[in-house]
Formats: sequence, C-alpha cells, structure tokens
Amino acid sequence: MFDKFSDRARRLIFLARLKAGQRGGSAIELEDLLTAFVIEDRGGFLDAGSKWGESGTWVSQNEPATSKSFLAPETAAALLTKLEALSPRSQPVMNSAEMPLSQASQNAITRADALCDEMQRSWIEPLNLLAAILEHRNSKAAQIFRDGGITRERVIDSIRKQTAPALSEQTRTTATSNIGSPYGRTSLVLALAKLKAWTRGAVTVRAEDLLAALVIEDKGAIVRDFPEAGQQPELLARLPLALHASFFGPDLAQDLLAKVEAIRAETRKEAASEKPSACVGIASHEPLPPYALTPMSDTVHRAFIASTHIQDELEQSETRPLHVMAALLEDQSCKPAQVFRDAGITREKIAAFLKAEK
Repeated sequence: MFDKFSDRARRLIFLARLKAGQRGGSAIELEDLLTAFVIEDRGGFLDAGSKWGESGTWVSQNEPATSKSFLAPETAAALLTKLEALSPRSQPVMNSAEMPLSQASQNAITRADALCDEMQRSWIEPLNLLAAILEHRNSKAAQIFRDGGITRERVIDSIRKQTAPALSEQTRTTATSNIGSPYGRTSLVLALAKLKAWTRGAVTVRAEDLLAALVIEDKGAIVRDFPEAGQQPELLARLPLALHASFFGPDLAQDLLAKVEAIRAETRKEAASEKPSACVGIASHEPLPPYALTPMSDTVHRAFIASTHIQDELEQSETRPLHVMAALLEDQSCKPAQVFRDAGITREKIAAFLKAEK
C-alpha cells in the first residue's frame, strides 16, 4: 500500500501514527492523516515527533527539506485547532504498539494511489492523499477543510501546476522492473519476504520473514537459498543483473538463516492466529501474483518507514536493504532481531559498511 509513497508522504503516515497514539486511538483515522498533512506541509515533522514522544530511533535528526507549503501559516493554525477539538481523547498508546489504519484511511490511500495514476505522477505525494480524503463527504475532519475553502478541486489544480519530476531512462527501467516501487533492491527484499510468508500460509509478513529475506538477498544466491523464488517468473524478472558487496559473511549468513527459521517454527501458531494489518502490498498496474497481496505486520511496516529516516541520516539517495535491517535492529520490540544483535550486528556497523560503499 505504501510502495508508491514519496518520502514526504511516508513521513505523513508516520506522523499520523504518532498522532493517533497520542490521542489514545485504536486506529489511524482520517483526522490523524489530516493533522499530519498540515504539520508536514508546514515543515513541522521533527518538532511534532519530539512533542509526541519520538526521538532518535524513529525520527530523523535532520529536518527533511520541504517544498513550498500548500497552506498559509494562519490557515494551518486554524485547521489544527479545529482538528484538535474534533479528536476524542483517552489513554495514550505507546508508540511501539501496533496500530492499523481505519477502513476510511485505507480507502483514502487506495484512492490516492488511483489519483496518482490518473494524473500520471510517479509517486504519491501528500497532496494526492489530501485530495483523496476530501472525497469523503461524511468525514467531519474533511468538512473542516472544505469549510475553510480547501476543496478537492483546488488541491487537484495545485497538483497539476506542479511539474512532474522527469525520470531518467535508468530510473524508469528500474521502477518498471520493480513494480512501481522506489526501492530497487529493497523492493526485491519485500517481495521475497512476502513469498516467504505466503508459502507457509501466514496472514502477514512478519519480522522473521523480512530478516530471512534480507539475509538471502544480501548473499546474492536467491534461487539457491530460496527455491520457491525460482517458481515465480515475475520475481525472477526482478533479480539484479549486477552483484553487490555482501554485508554478511557466508558462515554468519547460514547461521542467522538457521536461527531465523527456528524462530519462524516457534511462532507459527501465533502467526496463524494473528489478524491481517492494513499495511501494505506492492503497487502495480499489472495483475499481481498471489504472494504479493500478503500484507505487512505493523512491525515490518514500521521498519520500512524508519528505513527512510536512516537513509536521510546517512545522506544516501535510495532506501537500501541494510537501512531496513538497521531499523529492525533499533526496534527493541522486534524480538527476532535479537538474534542479529547477539551476533554483534549493530546499526553502527551497518552505517560504516554503507558509507564505505560510497
């Protein structure tokens, strides 16, 4: 569901999750998304993250560069005041707790994806999501925007006036081969993790699946280590032509895979009984293979969002598999990652490896 989201749109979703937890919600609602839109639009990502109890692990220490704001300062302040009054309050939810998107929020994201395609844009931006939310006629939060003169038509007009970023031929080819994802190798890791989960009949992609996929992709012998991948033509077409430097040594990789497999065996009963998350699939204009429809668990979803912040901190141009690995290692609630921490794999070692690759 978030594969086509730009970095700004991903930060918006992250802020919406923090906001929902701060007000004690059980799901991320439209008002949380709209509050996050206003804050992100005005460049308040870092301040809001600190205010709502996130620092270091999930929030980038460098405020991301923002484009020209859609909302005027006074309009943004008025909207936030009205949205705050609309939101019911209860006991705050810990930021590490899993939280799904509400059905209305899921529908808005699906519609934002379709709108992005209709307007021939490569990535979903915050304005696409705003326009989609404003289509919800029964949403009190959306009505606050409409009452303030912020209509779907006005947002669409603003999107049209923006110049769509041109894709180089290399970027265009990569995006096509990776089913619309901005990730490249990281998109392949997600596909492998989905196939892992789907093969064993799991409801969601769990951290164990993602960790196994990260090690398998890093080794560069995907079909040998994961024979099921060789039975998926769509996946085979996405395998990289060039080799990359491996982070894990062969012996360590085999040891980690064995331990992750043991964890997957231990948690199979738990995985079978869990409820599917709203978090995500692979975006595509083509029919999707069945494994690609397996949603992420919220732990895996958080790791992909956090990986973009680590990417920013390391000043790298694309999200890489090791960014996702670092995010999992920093999530102390991710118990399967303890196997990697026990093996001496740290965020600092990953950062040093990535910097040496430059």
